Amino acid sequence: MNKCKRMLAILLCLAMVLGLTACGGSSAPAPQQSSPGAQGSDSAQPPPEGATFQDTIIIGTPLDVTTTDPQGSNTDANMMLFCLTHETLVELDPETGEVIPGLAEFEIVDGMTFKFKLPADATFTDGTPCTANDVKFTYERAMVSSFTSPKLVLVTDMIVENDQELTIKISQPSQEFLMQLAHRSLSILSEKAVTEQGDAASNLGTGMYMLENWVPGDYISVVRYDGYRGDTAKTRRIELRLMKEDSARVIALQTGEIDVCIDPPSVELDYIANDSNLALIQVPNVIMLYLTMNNEKAPFNNQKVRQAMAHAINKEALILAGYNGLGSAHNNMINRGQFGLDESLTGYEYDLEKAKALLEEAGYPNGFTFELAYNGSAKNLMAQVIQADLAKIGITADLQEMESAALKSMLNEHNHETALYQWTDADGTDFTVRSMYYTGSGSNRSLIADSTLDKMIDEALVEADVDKRQQMYHEIEAYVTEVCPIVPICTSILNIGTKADVQGVVWMSTAKHNYRNIYMIEG
Repeated sequence: MNKCKRMLAILLCLAMVLGLTACGGSSAPAPQQSSPGAQGSDSAQPPPEGATFQDTIIIGTPLDVTTTDPQGSNTDANMMLFCLTHETLVELDPETGEVIPGLAEFEIVDGMTFKFKLPADATFTDGTPCTANDVKFTYERAMVSSFTSPKLVLVTDMIVENDQELTIKISQPSQEFLMQLAHRSLSILSEKAVTEQGDAASNLGTGMYMLENWVPGDYISVVRYDGYRGDTAKTRRIELRLMKEDSARVIALQTGEIDVCIDPPSVELDYIANDSNLALIQVPNVIMLYLTMNNEKAPFNNQKVRQAMAHAINKEALILAGYNGLGSAHNNMINRGQFGLDESLTGYEYDLEKAKALLEEAGYPNGFTFELAYNGSAKNLMAQVIQADLAKIGITADLQEMESAALKSMLNEHNHETALYQWTDADGTDFTVRSMYYTGSGSNRSLIADSTLDKMIDEALVEADVDKRQQMYHEIEAYVTEVCPIVPICTSILNIGTKADVQGVVWMSTAKHNYRNIYMIEG
């Protein structure tokens, strides 16, 4: 499809959405999974004995790698890099979600004591041994970061027994402690390298690959670490290439410039699916797209204003505009599939009259003007729909399209009014609610500060009775829904285009795909 036709399709889609919005909305079609792929799905087929593998695989991504420090960012592109270059003590089985050994074997001594044993032959990619002291150093470093400290908030002691063995004690029983240790941000770092060379040496891990070259804003490449203690990687070199223009990534895939195209535009999906040289992977995701509102800034420090915004958002129309209908409305304050999710929550129905009434009660009968920040082509279309709806109730939304790194920087510095953003982690319910809604958390994009909610989150974490704990998360969701610091919008379908013979990827519903074992057979 040429550029003019592609733009025409997008404009027609937007026009149709705005028309539906004016008529009160329409139900989006149910997502269709036309190609293999689900959480944890592995596309690998056992390669024939003696097969020769393609030397380099290039992955085209719309998101830039912004750091080589696992504790520096949890964006999708960064996490995919860390999966290649680093390891965590434990991992989550992609099929069952259960905690399994990663870099270390583990033993649960009791509800508050955990023992870990590192393999004697574990090394960093500079060849130096990885020891229990490196684990302790990594976690102590993580404890002073607002992004990683919530995962280690219960740790009271770390005892290095010897080079291979470490004991960790926590203050009270936790249903999610081990799960938190599987998060890529807690990948093990080299104490010696970071101490002697500074934070830049955090790129040194114990993974199957090591950093080769990084040109920020262009590409980052890794090469196989031949000293890895486990199976040898089939692909020698993997490159994550930044390609911000959606159509450019698809063209690069079709011409053979890249081997994997992350997030092709919806108007191109049929072309990929019908090309015998390509494969379309579609994975139902758990990523929650939401509108965050800065609860510290007027007018969004007024709960009724936030509730009015929630009533003014037509989720079905946004799904149709941004994802071509391939998604489903989300009314929950945690991600799909997480423990404690309350399926009975209905959220705020699309109702412009209710929105107007709430604005009047809040003291804004004539509306107000605010800035809505976002990144990416799908969110651009969604932002335009939000802008059109809000205009009907007297609110003016000034749209600000930003690069991903600039948007995250603005959110980190708390300079935003509102933004379309997403929560991509689904490893543990406590991590989600503590990160998104706990006072002072680095991922608390709404800046909600509520001591009652903080107490509810703390109490749910340590509740041992499964039924009681589930009810506590239902109550947390209901409380957050009423306070309305954000507006959850939807989950969608993850689309990935690949060369037809790409194998070995574990496609994840969090979009943090595992490329450790990716390969293509030559000839």
